Amino acid sequence: MASIYTPDGTKVPLELLRNLITFLLARVTSDPHAASFLAPVKALRSDWNPVAAKELELEEAITIAQAGATAADRGLDGASGLLKIAIHKGRKPDLTLPLHKLYFGTESPSVFERPRLSTQLTAMKTWPALLAKAEQPELVGLVATVVAAVDAGIAAEKTLADAVAARDAFRLGGERKKIFDKFNSLCAKIYGALKALVHDHPELGLVSGYAESFFQRGPATQAVAPVTLEEADAEVKSLQEQLAASTKQRDDLQSKETAHAEQLKTAEAALLEAAALKKKSDEAELSAQAAVQAAKELDPKAAGKSKKTKKK
Repeated sequence: MASIYTPDGTKVPLELLRNLITFLLARVTSDPHAASFLAPVKALRSDWNPVAAKELELEEAITIAQAGATAADRGLDGASGLLKIAIHKGRKPDLTLPLHKLYFGTESPSVFERPRLSTQLTAMKTWPALLAKAEQPELVGLVATVVAAVDAGIAAEKTLADAVAARDAFRLGGERKKIFDKFNSLCAKIYGALKALVHDHPELGLVSGYAESFFQRGPATQAVAPVTLEEADAEVKSLQEQLAASTKQRDDLQSKETAHAEQLKTAEAALLEAAALKKKSDEAELSAQAAVQAAKELDPKAAGKSKKTKKK
């Protein structure tokens, strides 16, 4: 099927598959030579609906889980804020205090509480045990609050991870993969039959590209948008590396172009200098020839010889 587009079910959106099916359905409906394919294409179009509904359900589950993760992160921030007040007594945080280092490490509370559930949650999982052993009553009093915030964070993180895993499993297999496989298989069958029709029945006058005209062309490949913070960080890193490589290539080309331009300037200057020297040389030669001629005219011996020659 090198001549028609074959969508990859792990990368292509279901909306695009719907457009491909709709295009094919419209073509087989309008062409009597393809009437035998009308029923299976219609069935495939109907099969698309429950698959799309399932994917929408899974994507919505991720969105809901992301909202839960945001709420859990705010709960962690609230608990972190209470601990900050207990350690620094409402004053500007002193990052050198032993208690601050024990809970926040080298980061300020504002940096520690940035929206990043996974990293902050990992650090705060150690807090309940530390607070339970603390000598300060105000710290011990935060154990229940921190435990509740950490438990909520763990649950939210698991819910989001499960939602993403379910969506990814659906993309890689199950009904979604089956409908793409079914579409590609049906397209191969229809394409082969139409190519055979053109070959076996020249009397029909089907012009070149007839079989290909039943299939919509595919778009340029597009990357799937990142869902989690880790995926986004990985994409940013990849794009930064690509940018660095492209920038280096640009700079190398710029250096070569600059060097070439300098070489051209040097060559042009040398040509101009050579032309000027040649002009001076030509002028000097003409001056020398004129001087020789003038000297001959003023030479009395040359003049006497001229008279004798004339007397003969």
